[in-house]
Amino acid sequence: MNLLITGFEPFGGEKINPSQEVIENLPEHWKGLCLHTKLLPVVYDRAENVLFSYLDHLAPQAVLCLGVAAGRASLTLERIAVNIDDADLPDNEGALRQGSLIDRNGPAAYFSTLPLERIRKRLQDHALPSSFSLSAGGFLCNHVFYCLMKRAAENASFLPAGFIHLPALPAQAVFKPDLPSLPLSLQIEGVLCAAEVIGESLL
Repeated sequence: MNLLITGFEPFGGEKINPSQEVIENLPEHWKGLCLHTKLLPVVYDRAENVLFSYLDHLAPQAVLCLGVAAGRASLTLERIAVNIDDADLPDNEGALRQGSLIDRNGPAAYFSTLPLERIRKRLQDHALPSSFSLSAGGFLCNHVFYCLMKRAAENASFLPAGFIHLPALPAQAVFKPDLPSLPLSLQIEGVLCAAEVIGESLL
């Protein structure tokens, strides 16, 4: 079974992005799954098409998108993607979107189709900090999440798909002592826990 896991390139002046660091350190195979890891650009006009090209090429049985939510202390399981781009930060090509619909003809929101409660239970069993969230923000994370769920909803067969936000890495908090962070090894462990549960749900 193929599981597509995506991360994002750095943005906002940061030199690293935890989601990129995580996907670059995941094994190719895990608990019977083939993990296909891909990097997405932090660019509104490109991210959706790049994601869809991966979906078309790989035809995965499930999709897990990752991003960073600096300021959050846990792995955050996103429940809902909303139909709006609304951020104070421009993307990596300078595009600023505030109050713009992602899809003028689309619904207001889509819910994640991942087994979030089971994922959180597995994270808790591994003593990893986790939480649920009702907001994936208004930047590229929510944008990609919404586009992913729209594509999943249009799929003829059920496609488990969703988004998890990761905390900052300790290296990003060196000069920001109040910034919550989580070591890369624990973030990787958490993503592998999620992958394992997703794989079990496909059986």
